[in-house]
Amino acid sequence: MGRNPAVLQSGRQDESFYQTMWASLHEQGHWQGEIWNRRKNGEVYPQLLTISTVRDADGQPKNYVGVMTDISQLKKSEADLERLAHYDPLTNLPNRLLTHSRLEHALVQARREGTRVAVLFLDLDRFKNVNDSLGHPTGDCLLKALTKRLASRLRDEDSFGRLGGDEFTVILTNLTRDIDVARVARKVIDAISSPFQFGGQEIFTSTSIGISVFPNDGWEVEGLVKNADMAMYAAKEKDGNGYRFFTEEMNRKALFRMKMESSLRKAMDRNELLLYYQPLVNEANHIVGMEALLRWHHPELGLILPGDFIRITEETVIKNDLVLDRNRGSGASEWGDTLTGYRFSIATYF
Repeated sequence: MGRNPAVLQSGRQDESFYQTMWASLHEQGHWQGEIWNRRKNGEVYPQLLTISTVRDADGQPKNYVGVMTDISQLKKSEADLERLAHYDPLTNLPNRLLTHSRLEHALVQARREGTRVAVLFLDLDRFKNVNDSLGHPTGDCLLKALTKRLASRLRDEDSFGRLGGDEFTVILTNLTRDIDVARVARKVIDAISSPFQFGGQEIFTSTSIGISVFPNDGWEVEGLVKNADMAMYAAKEKDGNGYRFFTEEMNRKALFRMKMESSLRKAMDRNELLLYYQPLVNEANHIVGMEALLRWHHPELGLILPGDFIRITEETVIKNDLVLDRNRGSGASEWGDTLTGYRFSIATYF
């Protein structure tokens, strides 16, 4: 009371800020904007300030009236929304959006300086078993403990993010050799392989890591992430708990598999699946039975053997929903796909 409002200044605004404010008051008679001021207890807080000029009978400024609104809660809400937009709420790691943004920034710097950038795509092995057997709260605790453990083993300049679920990425910058990337991958695998303790119970887990390196494996964010993801699946096919670098052969296999999946869904309708019967012969050279073998006569690729398409069938068309029936009278065994309505008979007669 009775003192100049300057005593409330926070020191966060420079001289030019106040010059602009006063210029608006002199020219237009009012000013409005956000400003940081100080409370009675010395705490600095944001406020919305509106100042109006009061003039005398001659039109000269007599005094000024300021209306201040505390916008601390509004600023906090904005910050919370900003954090939710860029950070994972469970682990506080950068989410997919911020991770890709940081990777883009790293690529810009690498192009300018002629350095390399590596993307490590991590996926926990059999993490679903943890959620199913111990519950999702335990799974969440595992993810948070894993995040803390890995963060302590990475460099400050490395970027560590969670894409969602049990998928994570690590962005390594300022690299010169692939062996340095391999060492980091091995360090991550070893860290995750060590048991975690929850409520007196040990939980063991492992991870599969796919690696892509700029500029050899891609020049853009989408390509590098896609290739690292592809390499991760290649690591999982080797029983997990390991890492694989991306290769062009992986890309060719992925494109071939995609083509096979698309064609296989239409193969039955086009009558492209054929049965080949192979005799079973005993030691006396007598035929004692036969085996029915499935072949796929592809219109472009020719005859495809089961080893090249049965696994794709199990994972895509049949969805692992097979029914096994036994007919004791004829000695025949049948297995079929109840989802699509098709049934294959593989029988041996004696």
